[in-house]
Amino acid sequence: MRHLSFLFIVILIVVCNFQAHAQNSGWDKLDKQLSEASNDSTRILAYYKVASEIYRSNPTEAQEIVSRGLGLATDKRFAALQIDLLNLQGVIYLKLNNFDESVKTHFNVLKKREERNDKKGMMLSFLNIGNVFNKSYDPEQALKYYQRALDLAKELRDTRNRANISTNIGNIYAQNALNGEKKQDVAHAIDYLVKTVEFCKANAPDVDLFNTYILLSYLYLKADKLEWSTYYTDLAIDITTKKKDPVGESYARINRANIYVKEKRFDLAEQEVALIKGIIAKSGFTNLTEDLQGDFDKIAKAIKDQNQHVILSDQDSLDRKFHEDAATLRVRIREELREKYESEKKELENKNLLLKNAHVEREAHWIKLIWLATFFVLIIISIMVLLLVKKNKLLHQEKLKVEEQATEIKQQHAELVHADRFRASIFSVVSHDLRSPLSTFQALLSVSKIVDLPAHEIKSMLITIGFGSTFTIHIPR
Repeated sequence: MRHLSFLFIVILIVVCNFQAHAQNSGWDKLDKQLSEASNDSTRILAYYKVASEIYRSNPTEAQEIVSRGLGLATDKRFAALQIDLLNLQGVIYLKLNNFDESVKTHFNVLKKREERNDKKGMMLSFLNIGNVFNKSYDPEQALKYYQRALDLAKELRDTRNRANISTNIGNIYAQNALNGEKKQDVAHAIDYLVKTVEFCKANAPDVDLFNTYILLSYLYLKADKLEWSTYYTDLAIDITTKKKDPVGESYARINRANIYVKEKRFDLAEQEVALIKGIIAKSGFTNLTEDLQGDFDKIAKAIKDQNQHVILSDQDSLDRKFHEDAATLRVRIREELREKYESEKKELENKNLLLKNAHVEREAHWIKLIWLATFFVLIIISIMVLLLVKKNKLLHQEKLKVEEQATEIKQQHAELVHADRFRASIFSVVSHDLRSPLSTFQALLSVSKIVDLPAHEIKSMLITIGFGSTFTIHIPR
């Protein structure tokens, strides 16, 4: 069942749409877009767009276009476009089966995205790295990076990518189950894929599931549940036929031929194989014949021997040994790349930690300065408050003195008023008491001018006037 990995990656890279676009040359399209570009960024973007459109049908030409665009982006220092072009370059390396360069490029992209703290970009890089490991038959490493991508998708609440990544993880479980002999692995893979299908239908209905249906059909076939295997096979064939996807349809129909063998309907199995070969010949994907040749041989042997158990037999030991040795070599090379990435990542984390510590120290320094400034401001404010309190106290004392003086002045005013009244009373009494003697004296003078009075009378009158002028002063209270 090794060829199922090939199917999965083919479907993944094509993004569920394997129709080749009619295009004679990407350079012609690029020249047209460059002539319409008005600045460096749009020119670089033209390289990216054209390469993205043609890499499925002409990856070699797309790689050349990406390289030129990448050089321009580097010269002009467009960091974001440089990362996008690098990422596309890694995808094209995978399309060309240059696994080591592909994973190396994607690790480089991942490093740049981590420096920018671009979590969505990091998620996509982990997904791409997982794709490289998966296509190069290293499911353990693929599962590791798919899981990292899934964790970020959950954190970002990116439902669509979460659905896609979940199907990838389910495919890994399916591959392990199909290549192994443990029934619990088959049951676990079926359970995971069924839950993934339910999640996708509920949350991301636009995600194409026909590859998952194909894997479920193979798993149910291995579990001897032909009814469910037929159900998912028919679903996959229906979808791939409508999409005009010869790759997906060929793999789905292979399982239908396998079901016919299990049901001992060998004539229908033979017709199905002939139909598949016709689809491949019409599509022009001759590499499919090579990849499916093992299945063709097994079905042919089953038909010849009338043996329904041949189709689930594994590849021969020599073929297994060859692939295991090649896989071991690839794993060793990629492990070195992974270790290099982890080392560079650790170095980057250390640099970030140093920067963070320096930032923390600067913050602490500024906080210390702020506290000192606050302390001095509080001291100044306290001194001002104390001065204000002291001044307020002095003002209060002055106010009391003024009030005391006002009271004293008021008292003195009252005493002056009393003294004035006393003076007025004295003058009133004196003037009253003097008025009668003065009148008598004035009368005496008037009489003495008219009549000559004897001296004893004058003396007697003067004594009388003297007695009359004696008065007693009564001081009012």
